[in-house]
Amino acid sequence: MPYEVKYNSKSNTIDSLTEENILVLNDFPVVVKEMPISYNTSVVNERLFTAIQKSKGVITANDNNSDDVSQKSFFPSTDSIAGIYYRVDASKGKKQFGLGISNNGIYYKHKKQTYYLTITTGNTRNKLLIFRVDKNKLSYVNQFAIPGNGFQNGIDKKRHYLKNPESAYLNLSNELPLTMLNTGHLLFPINIKEGNLKGIMSIDLNTFLSQYPYNEKVENKEAFVKVYGSRLDETKTTQQEYVQAIAPFDITKVWISTNTAKVIALDIRYPSHAFLYDMNSDTLPIIKEKRDALIDQLKESYDALYLNNKLPTGEQTFNYFSTTDWKQIKSTPANVKNYKKCASLLCKNNTKKCTYYPRIDMEKNKFVHEYLLKQLYAGKNKLQLLNPRDSANQKHQIQQAITVDENGDAYIVTNYEIAKFTYQQRAGQITQVWSKRYKNSFVKYPGSSNVFNGTAAIVFSNYVAITDQGFPNVSLSVYNKTNGKLLSSQILFEGTYSRCDNDVVVHSSKAENDSILHTLIISNNFGNAYPLDEVSYTQGGIEKYYFSENNSNSKQFEKLVADKKFNQTALSNLVDVKTATPLLNTMHNEVVYIYNQQQATMASNSYANWQLQAIDFATGNPIYNITPKVEKNAFTEYLDKKSRKKVSKNNYTQAIFNNIHGNMSQTPKGDFIVPVVRGFIYLPSQAK
Repeated sequence: MPYEVKYNSKSNTIDSLTEENILVLNDFPVVVKEMPISYNTSVVNERLFTAIQKSKGVITANDNNSDDVSQKSFFPSTDSIAGIYYRVDASKGKKQFGLGISNNGIYYKHKKQTYYLTITTGNTRNKLLIFRVDKNKLSYVNQFAIPGNGFQNGIDKKRHYLKNPESAYLNLSNELPLTMLNTGHLLFPINIKEGNLKGIMSIDLNTFLSQYPYNEKVENKEAFVKVYGSRLDETKTTQQEYVQAIAPFDITKVWISTNTAKVIALDIRYPSHAFLYDMNSDTLPIIKEKRDALIDQLKESYDALYLNNKLPTGEQTFNYFSTTDWKQIKSTPANVKNYKKCASLLCKNNTKKCTYYPRIDMEKNKFVHEYLLKQLYAGKNKLQLLNPRDSANQKHQIQQAITVDENGDAYIVTNYEIAKFTYQQRAGQITQVWSKRYKNSFVKYPGSSNVFNGTAAIVFSNYVAITDQGFPNVSLSVYNKTNGKLLSSQILFEGTYSRCDNDVVVHSSKAENDSILHTLIISNNFGNAYPLDEVSYTQGGIEKYYFSENNSNSKQFEKLVADKKFNQTALSNLVDVKTATPLLNTMHNEVVYIYNQQQATMASNSYANWQLQAIDFATGNPIYNITPKVEKNAFTEYLDKKSRKKVSKNNYTQAIFNNIHGNMSQTPKGDFIVPVVRGFIYLPSQAK
């Protein structure tokens, strides 16, 4: 069970986690450089743009008093606005650089001052960066070294771009590594390769910021740090098992999950009293029997899809090949278990995995172009089938964040199920309240490390929603959070292929007849396997659905209903939302903000610039977009041409604005912060 690790300044071994191991040996301070950028604004819909301009909730140059961003709409100048590119470099003389900032930069208010916290990743090692949110600017405050050299954010999906030397440090986590407690303690996963330590690291921000509110040299950062962790078995390493996610459920307690589906409840005041629920336990009969029953269901589902001549949803065409000589069988063989059912011969000599993405059907889809076909069929990123009969696929795994409701109960999504857990403090145990298997096509998508659903659970009112792992289309499913009953399911982005790696965005409002109307927005990430590609030909997309909750006894639940007008408009306008989760402003003139790449054309194959785009929440019509720009001479860069080509072969100056799967955010003043290559960009709400 987890315990509190004590620092021992007299020891030099990593097993004792000394101050030097945590903060010195891993510490080449990164340098934050501010570079001015400009944005060109293009108004697409003058009527909607004027409506925003007249809205009482609009952000203006003289309106910087309110901290409630939910009541403000971002309104750019019609010409251009000033912005800042915060580039993160290695220390002077070190020809290394980070390729991005972590996905979930968070805000923390201390003594009426708002701070922005984020993690820079890459081969500069991990660093926690702290900024003050000032008027039209972020001011660098300080940084903490974090053991490890790379969280699993978007850049790790193209790891050959990184020089990742062998190291005693390792840090593997989900895409949301930062967690803040109300006590002012910042938590994040810590997984150290040598010594097999896994756990969480805590920084006392309240104390630190009280003593060092500005950019000051700090000699004793270890005084503000604690580590809570446990050793792995000698037979395991942190590559096999590591802390995946953290989520608070009261002022002192947190939920922790590992990639191997261990769920932990930890009170940081009493770390030796942590409680564990192992979803893969072979010693507790109630857990083992439940998992065995689940695997039996998965086998039946797999057989129905692939071994009993039933094809996946959609128009799929298969061919049979002999596993002995790989000759094609023209008709369906009698004994199908001795044959492979595939779409191509690319899986030749591989009896466990098989590509079944039919090339002919892909070519019929207007948004899947030659480039994507080349990547899928070059053997680098084939779509693969994972058979639940293989022992490696018969364990729960967790890749998503933990979602906690108002009661402190946790909702965790594994590769096969969504489950609800509660912590019973008096009984001293964690209980699984319910679990439900979601639709799984057993397909490993490009850019995915395993067969998982793409979204963490989203809790709203008495419901919890996820997207599943269907193929060629995923579905949005809504469950009753009390008993786990599936209330409604809706196929997403029909007529194309879909994959949802972003969060589901939910907005709830009162409607007629004393009912509550929940609006759910989902984006399509299918095909976005390589975040640093020059041009992405996948269409992406965005859709909106309604789910009504009636407080009367006559009709309590209604099914998901598509907003056909919004969805069709977004489709017609080729709205592309492949990277950052959309942001929603719901006051006055409602606006959806997305950060995307402009549409590229096959004929030109030219670089498509990145942009912040505003979409009308009601209709799906684009309102305006703003494109960041930086002058070549202003961006002083010490990297050689070879290193620059790792980011862009053709247009390095614009490629630095690539979002690489990082979620953008808005400061309490309404300013935008977007993680990009080499750092992040800051877009203030004030016009020039």
